[in-house]
Amino acid sequence: MFNHFARHEQAFADWRRDGYPAVKPETYQYIDFLSDPADDQAAREGTLWPHQSEAFLRVIFFA
Repeated sequence: MFNHFARHEQAFADWRRDGYPAVKPETYQYIDFLSDPADDQAAREGTLWPHQSEAFLRVIFFA
């Protein structure tokens, strides 16, 4: 299963660049909350580390 996602990388990158088209407004708001540029990246309840955020977005992309 190694690199199973590799064939989808370009579509995923396009989806992110285009602002997550076709997601529900609530999902977009949650993504926005988790990726707030004003966040100082300090660990706090409700936030994700960069690798967790990446995985979260990949799950949404395939949903």
